[in-house]
Amino acid sequence: MKGTVPVNFSTLVNFNARSADVLVTYITQSLAPGDFSPTVSTTNPSTIATNYVVATATGTATWFWWTQRATVGGNVNGTDALVHQVIGTVGTIGSGADLEISSVSITSGSAYRILNLRLNWPTTWVY
Repeated sequence: MKGTVPVNFSTLVNFNARSADVLVTYITQSLAPGDFSPTVSTTNPSTIATNYVVATATGTATWFWWTQRATVGGNVNGTDALVHQVIGTVGTIGSGADLEISSVSITSGSAYRILNLRLNWPTTWVY
C-alpha cells in the first residue's frame, strides 16, 4: 500500500476505503490455492511466503494491509465487511519497519513476492 499509514482501524471499514493506495494484492480465498505459498505454522515465529504477483499501480510502499473479508457466495468485492485485519509499516531492509523489503519503489507491471514474513505469536493471551 502507498500513502499515509493509518493510525487505527476506524477508517478501514471495507477494502474500498483505501483502494486508491493498493500497489500489489495477494489473494487466497477459502483455503483454495492462491497467491500464497505453503506457510510454516508449526513454529514460532510462523513464516509466510507468496508467489510472484504483478503490481497494479506504481508508488512508494509505506504500509501493508492484511485482511480477511466476509464474502457472499465466495465472491470477493471491495465492499465486503472486514472480519480480521492487520496493518503494519513497510520500509527498506534495516529500517525497523514491520515488513522490510529491498526497495519500497513499486512499479506497475513488475512482479513482487514476500519471502519469510515472520509472525511472532505470544505464548499467553489476555482477553
